[in-house]
Formats: sequence, C-alpha cells, structure tokens
Amino acid sequence: ETADYSQRAYVETQDEIGELGETFNAMMGLIQERDEAMEHLALHDTLTGLHNRHYLRIRARRPVLESSERCALFYIDIDNFKQINDNLDHNVGDRVLMSVASRLSSVAGDGSLLVRFGGDEFVFCAYDLAAGDDPNVIANRLRDAVAEPLFIDGRELTARASVGIAMAPEHGVTIDELLQKADAAMHVAKENGRDQIQLWNSAISQRAN
Repeated sequence: ETADYSQRAYVETQDEIGELGETFNAMMGLIQERDEAMEHLALHDTLTGLHNRHYLRIRARRPVLESSERCALFYIDIDNFKQINDNLDHNVGDRVLMSVASRLSSVAGDGSLLVRFGGDEFVFCAYDLAAGDDPNVIANRLRDAVAEPLFIDGRELTARASVGIAMAPEHGVTIDELLQKADAAMHVAKENGRDQIQLWNSAISQRAN
C-alpha cells in the first residue's frame, strides 16, 4: 500500500515457511532495485548524468528560498552546438555535451542545482548568495568553463555560450518564475551577438509580449 519495498519478512525457521520468507525477501530486493533504477532514469539525463528537465519541473513550483535569502538562476545555451553537430557528427556532439556538463559541474560545486534542460541547454541555480556576490561573476565563470578548448579525436574545438540570469527574490521566488525570466534574458544575450551575459529586467518581458 505504501510502495515501501525496503520491508522484509522476519524469518525464524529453516523449513518450507522459512524458505518462502527468504524467497519473498529476495523478490522484494529485486523490486526495490528496479524501482530505484527506474527513478534514477526518470530524473537524470542518460548522456551527462546530470538531473534532467523532469526533475526541474518537479521542483519548479516549490519556493527556492527555503533556506537562503538570495539565489540566482542561470540559463546557459551553447551558441555554436548546431554547427558542431552539422559539420562533424552527433557522436562528437555528444562528447562535447559531456565535457561541457563536467566543466559546469566543477564550477557549480556542491549544494547547488545543475540540470541538462534539453539539447544544448543547461540550467544552474546557485543558492545562498551573499549580498555582495555578483551573479555576473558567476556567469562569466560558467561561460569561461564552456569556452575552454576541447580536444576530441585530435581536433581542437571551441564552444561558446549565451547566459541569461534571473534573481530571487527580486525576479521571482519559484524556479518556474526564474526559469521563464532567465530564458527570456538568454535570448536577448543571443540577439546581442551571442557569447553574452544578460540579467533579466522588466523591459525584456515587455518586449517579448
């Protein structure tokens, strides 16, 4: 009834009843392993190992300010990923994405949220920002991490990224609100020449409307 597959039968005897109990416990163990594997697949990106869009959507309507006073959400889009895929092949594109994910993870660190949102888009939410922390500094570190040269099959590749930023509590208090605004800011960064950083402001949404 509770779907708690960690429960086991207490086996006292070594007779047929005990054998049945051991078989039941083994079956419960297999079901538990299957459910944990399915849950992991449902919430993680199979290519990069990061959390996926579905995981972000589960958290989207929860307040982001549960334990922190200030946080920033960064919407990161690789500018030239289509050219890499078109000019080389999808296998190279996948390896670029895995490298980018690893580099972004090293910048993100523990206690933050990094998601492969889909395709060549990543979302990073930095929690517990101090009053003096500048989100543009963090965005530059993310962008610089993406831009470091990649060496794949003896070929040097360079990726570039546009980054949109939305802040809590100034621009919203849920991931859903921040995501919409950071996405809009990222598109402005692309329109401004790509490889740019843009903090959301009300004029961006007015222009979009």
